[in-house]
Amino acid sequence: MKLELQLLLLISIVGHAQFSFLPSYEPQQS
Repeated sequence: MKLELQLLLLISIVGHAQFSFLPSYEPQQS
């Protein structure tokens, strides 16, 4: 696998995880 492909996969996974977790934590704190 190319490094670029791995980076793209990592960014997409991390980005999706952040968007999935952020809205879940914010309402709990406030």
